[in-house]
Order: sequence, then structure tokens, then C-alpha cells
Amino acid sequence: MQMDVDMTLSVGDNPFTCGERESKHSPFEEHTNICRKIQNRMVARVSVAGRVQVYQNPHTSIDARLIEVSTEGFSLFLDYQLRHLQTYHVQLQVFRNATTYRVDVQAQCVYAALVRSEGFRHGFQFGPLDSVAEDALLAILA
Repeated sequence: MQMDVDMTLSVGDNPFTCGERESKHSPFEEHTNICRKIQNRMVARVSVAGRVQVYQNPHTSIDARLIEVSTEGFSLFLDYQLRHLQTYHVQLQVFRNATTYRVDVQAQCVYAALVRSEGFRHGFQFGPLDSVAEDALLAILA
């Protein structure tokens, strides 16, 4: 039994979506909408300057540059990409308000994106936090 499928495309159709209509918004409008969504995050993020040590195993650590911290996670820059959804032991060191804060936690890598020639930007989500780590994070975010 042979079925005929109409795969003709009309003008304005994207050949990769096989007839589905593309967005009616210009790329600039779509970018603006995405930026608005990011600015309206429920969790406040704080830009910080700090160092991070990411432990792949108990004997191997990687030094990275900390970018942002929030109550739910943090982001950092590395020269290469870590595994997505892998849990790592992480030590954050942040100098803020004339005090050095150290946070020692388990965190899961939730995304990694190549950013120009600066390296890979990674986003991490904190695992369970103890009271010392929570106090340090609240002091950093204050």
C-alpha cells in the first residue's frame, strides 16, 4: 500500500519545518521578549567576582571564574565544557563587603554555552545546603 504525502511548500514556509509557519515576530522582537523574561526572574542574581574549584573526583579540581550567585545556584566560566546534569563537589570563594566567604556544596551542572573566545559559561544548581552554606549565601546576596 502506497501513501501519497503532499510535501509542497508555499512561499514563506521554512523547509525544515515542513509547512509549519514561522514566527510572525522579527528576530529583534523575539530577542527583546527573551531579554524581558530573563529580567523578570523570580530569583535575584548578584554579579560577583570570585573563584571556584570544581572537583571532578576527590583528587582532581578545576579552577574557574565565578560570575553570578543566587539562592538557587551560580554561573561560572571555564576553558572547556563540563558534563551536563553531572553533580560536582564545588568550593566557592567570594570576596564581598570586606569579607571572604567560602561555600562548600554539591551542585549540578544544568547548562553550558560557548561564549565567544572567553570559554564556556556553565550554570549550576545547588544541591542540599547546610546551615553554614545558607548563611554564607545570604551574606553574599545581601
